[in-house]
Amino acid sequence: MKGVSWMKRALPAMALCFLMFLSACSTPAAPLIAKTNVQKISADDFHTAAVKEDGTVVVVGQDTYYAQSDVSSWTDIISISSDTYHIVGLKKDGTVVAVGDNTYKQCDVSSWTDIIAISNGWYSTMGLKKDGTVVVAGRNDGALISGSTSWTEIIAIDVEYMTSVGVEKDGTSVTSGVGAETFRQYMPGDVVEVSFGSADAFCLKKDGTVHMVGYQWDYQSEVEEWRDIVTISAGYDHVVGIMSDGTVVSAGDNTDGQCEVESWKDIVAICAGGTHTVGLKEDGTVVAVGSNNDNQCDVSSWKNIALPEK
Repeated sequence: MKGVSWMKRALPAMALCFLMFLSACSTPAAPLIAKTNVQKISADDFHTAAVKEDGTVVVVGQDTYYAQSDVSSWTDIISISSDTYHIVGLKKDGTVVAVGDNTYKQCDVSSWTDIIAISNGWYSTMGLKKDGTVVVAGRNDGALISGSTSWTEIIAIDVEYMTSVGVEKDGTSVTSGVGAETFRQYMPGDVVEVSFGSADAFCLKKDGTVHMVGYQWDYQSEVEEWRDIVTISAGYDHVVGIMSDGTVVSAGDNTDGQCEVESWKDIVAICAGGTHTVGLKEDGTVVAVGSNNDNQCDVSSWKNIALPEK
C-alpha cells in the first residue's frame, strides 16, 4: 500500500509515539516496512497502476497529482511503485523515472543507475542498487535512510511516512526513521517480505507464515494463523496474502468491501491500496474490490499486464 490521506498519514506518527511509550513498559509493538523487489501492480489511496507486457504503464484513479497522461511516454518499465502524490517506474536498464508532486525533490531520480528495486512513500523515494546498497531522494525528515552506507546486502526495501526498512539476505532487517531502534527489536528473523499498513508491519517468513508487528491486535491472531503464504500486501487497515494455490486470504477492515477476495483464484500478484485491493491473474488481467470513489477499481478492461518473474 502506498499513500493515505494527510489525516490518516498523521495517525501512524501518533501510533508510533504511542508504541514507543508502550515499549518502555515492555509491551511488544512496533511497525516496520518492506516489500518484494519487482512490482507489476501497485495501489495507493486513490490510484491503481500496472506494468504492461510491452513495458508501458497504465494508471486509473484521481488525477490531482498524476494520471495516465503523465506516464504515457514511459517505456521499458519493469516495476512500478505508486503513492498518492507521485509514481515511480524502474526501467530495464536500471534507471528510474518519476512524476507527480516534487515539492521535496522526491522525483529527482534521473541520475540513478544500477537500480533493481524501487519504493516510494509520501514525499520520498528509495532505490535498491544491485550491489545491495540504497539511494534516496525527497524529504529527509526521518523517512529517508540515515547513515545509508551502513545498509549493505539488502534484498528488499520500503519507505513509508517517516520510517524506512531494508531486508537483508539473512532474513534480518535494518531500519531508519521514527522509532527505528524500537521497531527493530520486534522484527522476527527469517523474513522474506514485509508490508507496512497504517501503523502495522506484516512480516512474511520463509516458512509461509505471517508475523504481525503493531497495534491492530483485533485481527493479529487471525493473520498469524495463515499458512502457505507466498506474498502479502497491507492497506490502511487491512492485509491480504496469496496462498501457493493462487487463492487469496484477507483480514482487517472491510467497510468498503476491500477484503472480499475469497472468490479470487489464479492470482500471481496482489496489492492493497488504502481501502481497495487489486489482484493480477495469471492470464494478465486484473481484478479489484473495495472503494471506487476515484475510479481506482476500474481495471476490468486491462489485459496483457506483465506477470512477475518466476
